[in-house]
Amino acid sequence: MPRTISLVLVLALVLMVVAACVQSQPTAQPQGGAKAQPAQSQAQPIVLKAVTFLPSDHPLMWGSLQFFEMVNQKAKGELKIEYLGGPEVIPANDQVEAMKTAGAVHIVSTITTNTDPIVPESTMIIMRKGSPVDARKSGIYDAFSKLYQDAGLYYLGDTFWPTPFYFWLNKPVTSYKEMSKLRLRTGGLYEPFIRALGSTPVTIAMPDVYTALDRGMVDGFGWGGLRGVIDSGWHEVSKNVIDHPFWSANGVMVLSMETWNKLPKHLQDIMIESMKEIEEKAIAYNEQIEKEAREKATAAGVKFIKFSDAEAKEYIDIANKAAWEDMEKRARPEPFKKMKELLTK
Repeated sequence: MPRTISLVLVLALVLMVVAACVQSQPTAQPQGGAKAQPAQSQAQPIVLKAVTFLPSDHPLMWGSLQFFEMVNQKAKGELKIEYLGGPEVIPANDQVEAMKTAGAVHIVSTITTNTDPIVPESTMIIMRKGSPVDARKSGIYDAFSKLYQDAGLYYLGDTFWPTPFYFWLNKPVTSYKEMSKLRLRTGGLYEPFIRALGSTPVTIAMPDVYTALDRGMVDGFGWGGLRGVIDSGWHEVSKNVIDHPFWSANGVMVLSMETWNKLPKHLQDIMIESMKEIEEKAIAYNEQIEKEAREKATAAGVKFIKFSDAEAKEYIDIANKAAWEDMEKRARPEPFKKMKELLTK
């Protein structure tokens, strides 16, 4: 189905879903000199509808849900973030466009793969060496924020860190060179690395991954973190992890600039400060969840494969080289140059 037709259908579905919810658009409070509204009208909160790219019960969504809750508490009734759900409400890869074009939702917690069509440099965040807290001190956050604002989006932050990426396989290997014989389930993020390894990328929808692994249609897959795999049960048909994590978490929470600019300054400040707090809390949370996921995987018989030091370095070098080359092809020259300088300091 052509992308344009698909998006029309998705937006139609979104509008039906939103019609069933409380209707409330974000509006700023009356400014000085503006006609005062009746007391009952003034008491109505600004409502922002939010969606996430994964279901609410996925552990990667902890930080997003904590952020929504914190803002609601701090705003004391002036602002309410109404969480609608995950991809069951709007397909993950259509959420940002649905927000930006249709305005059916106001906040999207997603990954940069889904903002890349609008902000071609957004996926470069996977090359970040430090945490989101570090990024705010180094200028990386400000640089990314400017890119998003120029594209009509406001970038709040990232609650997914640390969530490095791994390849899971349904057969053991002793060298990354053996991966050249494998068929690996891909997403847009992993494909350059998969091809650089000489492996064959195969596109499979997330709900079909377990079946594809079980039937030998693919030999493995790439995934952010260990937790999601264990919770989805994919480790039952994929018992080997290449224990050399690569890149960094690529989560983003965004609003349209139109929505952001309608918010009073004090409510914007509440959202900014809440995100900073949750980013810090999410570091300890994500580290603990990853530790627990590793323990569960080990107990379930998953084998963590280590290459020699030399091969491990080659493996990571291939991952980084493939990522930089792919991002340079898709990014605009000047922003790419500026971001690469920041990210490689």
